[in-house]
Amino acid sequence: MPNPTQQMRDMIDTYYEYVKGRIVNGDPAGSGLPPINPERQFGGIIQAEAWPPTDIILGGLYLTILQMTPNIRFGTRGNPYYTVVSQWLWANQGTDLTATQQGANRGNRFPDDVAIRNELLQANFPLFTALNSISVDPVSGDIIMTPYSPTQVCRWTALAFGPKTSGTDDSGVLYGAAAVDVSTFQQPLTQ
Repeated sequence: MPNPTQQMRDMIDTYYEYVKGRIVNGDPAGSGLPPINPERQFGGIIQAEAWPPTDIILGGLYLTILQMTPNIRFGTRGNPYYTVVSQWLWANQGTDLTATQQGANRGNRFPDDVAIRNELLQANFPLFTALNSISVDPVSGDIIMTPYSPTQVCRWTALAFGPKTSGTDDSGVLYGAAAVDVSTFQQPLTQ
């Protein structure tokens, strides 16, 4: 039985790897669905306070963690149901201006932003998956996902999109945001 701290990490890692896997590799359950966008890059899971990273991947997806809270509508004090409030964030600059030009609007920025939103919408379906214990192979560096036994479920909400602009500068950078809550039951607490 994993400890509650490990289970919290597994919850958010399971969600991140599920969405990443759907976008880059196709259906993780092996039903034959094709990848949504095998070229999409991912920047990892980061604390919200660390956004934006110093070396941001333009068009790359980052899962930022805002807070972890118990959900009192489900669970009990002894077997809590926790929710991780998080956001997918990305920076989109567009490509129709040269690197030395500045401008508030870049022609392909909006279609690129809509494409990212569509990828996330497709990858988030069906809003749940089996909770996995996540580890890394020390030799190959591959991610190893081992389902919990007995099976537990990792759930998440539908995405709530909102623009997050870069401010008042003329850089043309648009930060996109999609809020999502990720939840699961934690192991029963013991004394």
